[in-house]
Amino acid sequence: MLALVNKALDASRENRNKILRDIMTLSNVIPVARRLPDEVLLRIFEDTVETEEYERRALALEWRSYSLGRAPLVICGVCRRWRCIALGTPSLFKYVNIVSASGNEVRPSAALDWWLEHNKRKTMQLSIDGWKVQHNFPLPVELTTDNIHTRLILPRIEVSCIPIPTLGTNIWSDSYPLAKELVLISDGIDGLPAYFDPLAMEAEKVTVSGIRVWWTETTWLSLTELRVIGLPSSRLRSLRAMDIREIIIMAPNLHLLDIMWDESRSHSGESEPSTTISAHENLQTLICSFASITSYLTPLQGSIMCPSFQHLSLKTLPFIQPAELSGWLAFFNALSPFPLRSIELPPIRQDNVNPLIVLFKPLSLLEHLTLKGPAVCELIQRLVVGDDEKVTPFILPSLKSLDIYDSDITDEVLLLFVESRNLKNRPGLARIVDIQLWECPFIGYAKWEEILYIIHS
Repeated sequence: MLALVNKALDASRENRNKILRDIMTLSNVIPVARRLPDEVLLRIFEDTVETEEYERRALALEWRSYSLGRAPLVICGVCRRWRCIALGTPSLFKYVNIVSASGNEVRPSAALDWWLEHNKRKTMQLSIDGWKVQHNFPLPVELTTDNIHTRLILPRIEVSCIPIPTLGTNIWSDSYPLAKELVLISDGIDGLPAYFDPLAMEAEKVTVSGIRVWWTETTWLSLTELRVIGLPSSRLRSLRAMDIREIIIMAPNLHLLDIMWDESRSHSGESEPSTTISAHENLQTLICSFASITSYLTPLQGSIMCPSFQHLSLKTLPFIQPAELSGWLAFFNALSPFPLRSIELPPIRQDNVNPLIVLFKPLSLLEHLTLKGPAVCELIQRLVVGDDEKVTPFILPSLKSLDIYDSDITDEVLLLFVESRNLKNRPGLARIVDIQLWECPFIGYAKWEEILYIIHS
């Protein structure tokens, strides 16, 4: 009998040991997410929310449907640990999306009350899809106030799907929040809707998409950044150069102007430029396509001057025609008393290299250049200063710094470029003092160290 008991105990111990061995073996199969620290999980959650919001905004500007920010809800539904992390992080709930229904009510996004409960009002960024002025309460009560002195000032408010018919004589209510950044999206409105004037007048940054902007009496003192996005639409009248002039004049504190309009629909019959020369003291940065230089900016020469203008960012750089080159030269000849210091170029193709060399010739005081694309290596080769001292003038003689992204640039070409500008001590030729590289796979470590040594010596 005792032998049977001992045999049963041995079998039980063996089974126990087998289970323990299986547990140790399977412990390596536990999902990685369960072994990550809370800080790492939180960073993943934040990146997920930011990515979803970035995609939503891009689709909204293109007048396309988009999701309503469901990432935090999905995260909270995975497990108790993830839910606790998410609910303890108000920044995950800062993007609040509201959808208007067809009637007189508002259909809030999923769990809006819960959403508003877990975010911080001062950091909340609000988007409203399908604005209906006839709604009795277009915004949740939590976002309104009875006292104008305690009204919310949010980082960002976006209103999309603004209807084409007039919004009536009503204006943005004093009980509604204001915003530092305003985004208005429609598929064809001629002029900024007066309904949003109180909101727009207080914004520092304004983006309008599918809205042909024009001002007549309004002066935007708080506006520092304006982005005008013109979607191809038969409802929109063509944009004129004088409209751009009016925008610049009516926003005296404007620092950045971003124009993305369909130049093929620009106004062909421009009126004569104003004989009065206006000066805009604060405009520093212009972002536009290359064709906009001829369509909108060249006609303004002689009617407006921007002494603080220093940076130009080109969104597109097609194969440049001679007519466009003349517009470019006229533009920079007029700017010569206030020289351009920095240019950012779009991805450069091989057929852009020769025209770019021509474009660079009038930019004798340019100090900074941002390049990207498959033909950067060829362009840099063309900027190498040769040994012939009789070859003058140099191309971009004041160039001091380069930012290069996603390029085919090789370490041999970059080294040759730096040596030609830093070691020859040519009169009138500036030294390269800084180069920043991102996603440039053909730069070797050894040559890069040599390039840095030459730059810093």
